[in-house]
Amino acid sequence: MDFKPLDPSYFNQPTLDLAESLIGKVLVKQTKEGLTAGWIVETEAYKGPEDRAAHSFGNRRTKRTEVMYGPAGYIYTYVMHTHCLVNIVSGEVDKPEAVLIRAVEPFFGLDLMYERRGGDKKKSRPY
Repeated sequence: MDFKPLDPSYFNQPTLDLAESLIGKVLVKQTKEGLTAGWIVETEAYKGPEDRAAHSFGNRRTKRTEVMYGPAGYIYTYVMHTHCLVNIVSGEVDKPEAVLIRAVEPFFGLDLMYERRGGDKKKSRPY
């Protein structure tokens, strides 16, 4: 399967617009084990220092949030409880906004996805 990355300039749009425009795009993960991909079906926008839900609320600048102050299009992950969350930096440099990828519908590399999930979660397909 051949996927074409988005041009970096694509991410230079207002955070709310980016969050909406990412719906329907494909998120791809390539590792030495193989390729997996899924349709982005849900996003959530974080509007930076004024947004109480954002990691950068109040212009909090820590090792964890530093990536948010960089260029739009950077992707970063963090762990919350037992989940690894994927975010895309949006906004201008030094304006720490981001879009959370809340849900992805798998469509390529499902067996590898199940293998990564491990144990009893394997093959619990809803369809």
